[in-house]
Amino acid sequence: MEFDFDVGRVLVPFALEGDAGEGTPQVARLDDSALNGGKGALLRELLGVLGEGSRRAQGLSKPVTTAGPLMSNRIYLLYMGRYALGLLKVGTKRLFVSRGEKEGLVDISPTCVLDFYVVEGHQRGGLGRRLFDTMLRCEHTSPERLAYDRPSPKLIGFLRRHYGLAPYQPQANHFVVFDAYWAKAGVDPARSRSSAPGQRARELAAKLPPAPVPYVAGRQEDPRVQVIPPWASAPSLRQSRTGSRGPFQRAGQSTLSSPMSLVAAMAQGNL
Repeated sequence: MEFDFDVGRVLVPFALEGDAGEGTPQVARLDDSALNGGKGALLRELLGVLGEGSRRAQGLSKPVTTAGPLMSNRIYLLYMGRYALGLLKVGTKRLFVSRGEKEGLVDISPTCVLDFYVVEGHQRGGLGRRLFDTMLRCEHTSPERLAYDRPSPKLIGFLRRHYGLAPYQPQANHFVVFDAYWAKAGVDPARSRSSAPGQRARELAAKLPPAPVPYVAGRQEDPRVQVIPPWASAPSLRQSRTGSRGPFQRAGQSTLSSPMSLVAAMAQGNL
C-alpha cells in the first residue's frame, strides 16, 4: 500500500533496532505517545488507511484499527520506503473464558491479538510471519499464550501452519484461547469465577471434622482418636461427682472404671 510520503522516514523514530537491514521490510512499534508527537497526523492517516484495508479484507462492518487513540494498545507496522505492508494490533484484556464444556469460567488477562493484516499482493511471502515474530519478541510472549479476538479463517490457518495451534474451546465472547494456553498458564484456581459441578461440594466436605469412629470390642484404635467404651458411662462404674462411693468402692479405694479393673481386684482379694 503506497503513500504519498516516505513511510520509512516517518517511522524511523519508532523502528525496532536490529530488525532488518537497508532495503528490506522493517517493523515499527506505535503507542499513544507516538500519535501525540509531531508526526502524529501522518501516523493517524497511515493507521486509518491500513485499518480500512483490514476491515475490507475480513468483511467487518467497521474497522478494528482507526485513526483514534490506541487506549494502551500497541500497533506493529511493517513497512519499506513509501510502502506500508501490514499491521498487527495487540493489547491486554481481561477475559472470562471456559477451559471446557464441564468447567466454569476462568479469569485471565492475556495479551490479545486484536487486528492482523498484510496488504493484498504481499501475502504468503513470509511478511506476516516476520511481523508476528517481531511482535512476539517485543511482547516477551509466545503464540499459545495469546488470545485472539474474532480471528478470521486466514488467521486460524496461519497459526496452525506456522505455530501448530489448532484445538480450542469456543467462547461466548468470541475470543479464541487455544488449548495449548492452559498447558503453561498456571491459572490460580482461586480466580475462577465459578467451579466445575461438584467441586464446591467437595471443598465444603473437606472442611468438616472427621466422623466419630464407632467402638468395636477388640479392635486396636488409632491413638489419635479418643474412643469412649460403652461401660464408661455405666452409673455403677462412674465416680460420683459428690464424692460418694459406688457399690464396688471401699474406703480408701478409687472407683473401678472398667470390667478389667474389677477382675484384677477380685484376683488380688480386694473384693
